[in-house]
Amino acid sequence: MNYNINLGAWKSVFAVPTNVVDEYILLAGSASLKVLLYMLRHSGEDLSCDNIKSALKLSSDDVSDAMLFWEQAGLIKIDGGDITPAQDTAAKSASSASKKAEVTQAVIENNDNNSSKSSSSTHIVMSKVKEIKPGKSNRLSAGEIASRINDSAEVAYLFQSAEQRFKRPLNHTEQRSLISMHDYVGLTVDVILMIIEYCQSIDRCNVRYIETIAADWADRGITTHAQAEEAIVELKERSSYEKQIKHKFGIERALIPREKEFAFRWMGELGMSIDMVDIAYQRAVENTGKCSFAYINTIIESWGKKGITTPNQAMEEKESFKKKTKKKEKKKDTSYNLDDFDRIALQNTPK
Repeated sequence: MNYNINLGAWKSVFAVPTNVVDEYILLAGSASLKVLLYMLRHSGEDLSCDNIKSALKLSSDDVSDAMLFWEQAGLIKIDGGDITPAQDTAAKSASSASKKAEVTQAVIENNDNNSSKSSSSTHIVMSKVKEIKPGKSNRLSAGEIASRINDSAEVAYLFQSAEQRFKRPLNHTEQRSLISMHDYVGLTVDVILMIIEYCQSIDRCNVRYIETIAADWADRGITTHAQAEEAIVELKERSSYEKQIKHKFGIERALIPREKEFAFRWMGELGMSIDMVDIAYQRAVENTGKCSFAYINTIIESWGKKGITTPNQAMEEKESFKKKTKKKEKKKDTSYNLDDFDRIALQNTPK
């Protein structure tokens, strides 16, 4: 009797280094994992960036980022056009197993129970993290990021929670950015998560915008949960004010920084309502034929100096201005007519 084992899909397999799973499964983004598996599957073949991006439907930047990730992870070595296994890969130990054990049970329960809740109701109490010298975050390798997660329960929880909010693994740039916000900028985990959730609420959840808010808060000394809540209320009010201005002015593009500076001064320092801004806009168009933020600002500033804050007061000011202008014009015309009359009379006077 003959025996045959049908392996099916298992008949053709290829090896994957164990530390890919043990150390980097949480760190590597989907693009990085796809690129690595594709390279391992086609080992020995001539591969180019174009080949890989075409096969995986990725951009050139995604492929280059993935290559850099695995090189910094110590898994591969890129020498010219050749990619070879790094010499120290086999010597790396699987250290990520103890990573989650460092997160306290309270944090784990909080993570499980509140993954779908807003961070505004989640307060996280963590131990102080060890200091890292500033200026290094943008150069952290994948291995250094992994070590940082192992060393800090806070960073581990931050990464886990951020991935839940992004609904995907973090890429290398996002990982370095979160570490920078936490270790160097000095924001706590719950404050960083509040920033991420706010950015998601306005559909601007990209790392650059998150970093911009984080840096602004750090400069303004916003470091506590309560301060962050107040700052988010302010951000929402400013966002709403900006949208209303764009609607009133018929602007579909994003406001440039100078225009935003004008708008937020109208809202904050001058305390002008959208109705008042709309009146100023209409006067600017009447007088100049265009939407000029600088001209609108001149009108609003004059109102501020005069204490004009309501549409009725603005209307009264306009009517008063019209009356004064007519009076001046009438006086000018009268003066001209009298002078003209005197000249004619003088010419016709008999000698």
